Amino acid sequence: MRHAGSKALRTADSLIGTDKDIYALVEKIWRKKEMPRMFQACGTENFTWDINEKMRDFFYAKNMDLTWEQGTGIHCWGFWSIYIEKSAWQLILSIANLCRSHKFESQGRI
Repeated sequence: MRHAGSKALRTADSLIGTDKDIYALVEKIWRKKEMPRMFQACGTENFTWDINEKMRDFFYAKNMDLTWEQGTGIHCWGFWSIYIEKSAWQLILSIANLCRSHKFESQGRI
């Protein structure tokens, strides 16, 4: 969809198959078996709820390592700030686990 009054944004259909198409990007990466760990959150009153559910189900169908979070909230910074912090902690813990698995601890790098 085009944002109201915007001439810079394209219609959603024009993005299909491009590097702006999440489904196409996941398919491309998934075939190479290089899927990153994913975090997705959506407020239950968010107008994008249906889109987020479809994306979540798509990620699960690809057996992606997805953390799905939902909570009461709308499409706003008040909701996002809570889940941005949660996703940041997940990223930090993932990096720490990756470092441990590569034995950087024994080299004094952690």
